[in-house]
Amino acid sequence: MIDIKTVESVRVLTLSSGPVNAQDVELLEELTSAVRDLGRSDAGALVVTGAGRAFSAGVDLNRVVDGGAGYT
Repeated sequence: MIDIKTVESVRVLTLSSGPVNAQDVELLEELTSAVRDLGRSDAGALVVTGAGRAFSAGVDLNRVVDGGAGYT
């Protein structure tokens, strides 16, 4: 769901989760872990981008509706 490449001293983190990178619990957990790990490294700048036609459509509402109140 997340791809990280290094370009010189810059890390480029690309969200790649479906056609519009909708955010679900799994993607956000992976993103949190990746950013935490990069913060502990000697990386310079971090660029966050999205694959496909959108950076991110925001919260995956279908997962929220299907999961109900316990989904968070």
